[in-house]
Amino acid sequence: MNWFSAEPPEHMDVLSKSVNTWWDSIPNTETNEFIETAFGDTKVFIFGSKERGAKEFSDRHKGMKIPSDVGTAWSDGTNMEIWVPMKRTKSGNIVVNHWALGHELGHIMKWKTEKSGTTQYGHPDDVTKKDFYEKE
Repeated sequence: MNWFSAEPPEHMDVLSKSVNTWWDSIPNTETNEFIETAFGDTKVFIFGSKERGAKEFSDRHKGMKIPSDVGTAWSDGTNMEIWVPMKRTKSGNIVVNHWALGHELGHIMKWKTEKSGTTQYGHPDDVTKKDFYEKE
């Protein structure tokens, strides 16, 4: 791939692989921690283990399974939530996968713009497709 002639989807692929390499390089220090915060009408849940994330999601959503333990955006049309895993570094800092958090925020932005009837926000799952950027 040439950085000066590559199309946006190719850059997204390289970026995604780099982020995955960074996330995987952080030692897996699963904890039972669970953090809940809110930004306006959007709640953000950060969980320290797949099991804890699955349990908390199921408890809040009447037994429903969490769609993805890598990152999930959920809405019932009124309430909006983002669910992402965390890791605790050897130095004690909490880190989340910023790529996953931003991706899930993209879903929330899409839902909010659709709900308000404002400018159409692109679907975050489509950013790796050429026709997301230009019509063929």
